Amino acid sequence: MSALIKKIISPNPISIQGELRTPPRSKDEMERDYMDNFDASTMWYDVFSFENTVIALGPPLMNQWPKIMKSSIYAGTNILNRIPEDFEIRGKNKCYWLSIKSNADKLKLITSDGEYDIDVSGNETESFRDRRVLLVKSKNNKLNWVKDWVMHHVKRHKADAILFYDNQSTDYTSEDILEMISAIDGIHTAIVVKWDFPYGVNGFATNLWDSDYSQYCILEHARRRFLYNAKSVLSCDIDELIITENNASIFEMCENSETGYLKFEGKWIECCDQNISADNITHFDHKYIVKNSVCPTKWVVVPSMCTEDMQWRVHDVSNMIASPSEKITFLHFKCISVSWKYKRTDIRKYDPEIHSLESQIQRIIC
Repeated sequence: MSALIKKIISPNPISIQGELRTPPRSKDEMERDYMDNFDASTMWYDVFSFENTVIALGPPLMNQWPKIMKSSIYAGTNILNRIPEDFEIRGKNKCYWLSIKSNADKLKLITSDGEYDIDVSGNETESFRDRRVLLVKSKNNKLNWVKDWVMHHVKRHKADAILFYDNQSTDYTSEDILEMISAIDGIHTAIVVKWDFPYGVNGFATNLWDSDYSQYCILEHARRRFLYNAKSVLSCDIDELIITENNASIFEMCENSETGYLKFEGKWIECCDQNISADNITHFDHKYIVKNSVCPTKWVVVPSMCTEDMQWRVHDVSNMIASPSEKITFLHFKCISVSWKYKRTDIRKYDPEIHSLESQIQRIIC
C-alpha cells in the first residue's frame, strides 16, 4: 500500500503594482459593496510548473493587458518575449493564464510599473495520479460537516483523495482541516490549498456574474497544478452528497461512460425537527425532501478526456458532451451552511404540501 500523501500548499501570488484592475461594469451597475468584494489587485493567483512550461494563472487582466504585452520576462539572463515562440496567452471564462516555455524555478517580470521577482511553484500532478478525487472550495464549514461529507463519498463512491481549497477560513486553521481529512480511512492523498484571495462579487442581487473570478480560477488551478493525471474528479460542495441507483460508485460510472463526463441535478433536503438547534445540526438530521425542487447541476469528469478548449466550471464542463446520468442525483442539505449567500439556517415545520419524508436517510448516506 502506498504511503499517505498529506500536504498544505500555499500559492505564490503576484499583486498588481501601479494602476489596479478596472471593473468590468459601470458604477450604475455596481452594488453598494461591489468594490469591497471586487479583486482589483491580484495579477496572478499562482505561478507554477506544468509540462515543460510555467503557467501564470489569474483573473482577467482588463486594463492590465497593455502593460503585460509590453513587459519583459526573464529566466536568468534569457529574455522570453516572443509570441508564440516563448509564451502563449490563453483565456477562458473569468480566467486567463500565460503559458511560458521555460523550466526555470525563478522568473523576473519587468513592466512599466516595476519589477516582479517570481518563484515558480512545483507541480503536484503526481500526488493525484490515478486517484479518485474530491474537489472542493470551503470557508468555515464546520469540521464535522466536512468529515461526514468526505466519509460519505469514500464509503459510497470509493473516493481515495481530496483536494481542499481553504478560502480564508477563520474558525480553524488549514492544518486542522488537513489533520482531520487525512485521518479518514480510505484517503491516500489529502492536500489543502491555502487560497487567501477574495471570492469576488456574487451576482445574486443583480444577476450579473462578471466579477466572481476566484472559483473559476480555482478549478483551472486544480486541473493543471494538481489533477491533470487523476483517474476521475468529482466537484461538489460540503452541503451536497451524491446519491446513485444501487449505491454505484459515481467515479466508476464516470470512468466507464462514453465521454468520461457526467453532470446531474440535485434536490433540496431539509430538517423539520424544531428541537434541533441549527448550531448543532448535521447531514443526518435532514430527512425531508422538498417536493419538485431542482438544484443546478454538479459534475464528475475524467481529466484525460478533457481537451484544451474545455473549461471546468462551477456547474458544468464547457464544450464537453455529458453521458446520460439519470441514475445520479445529489441531496442539497439546507442547514449545512454558514449562510454566506443568504440565511439558510431557519428550520421550518413539516408541511405535507412541501415536504416528502425520506425515512431511509441513514441508509442512503454514510
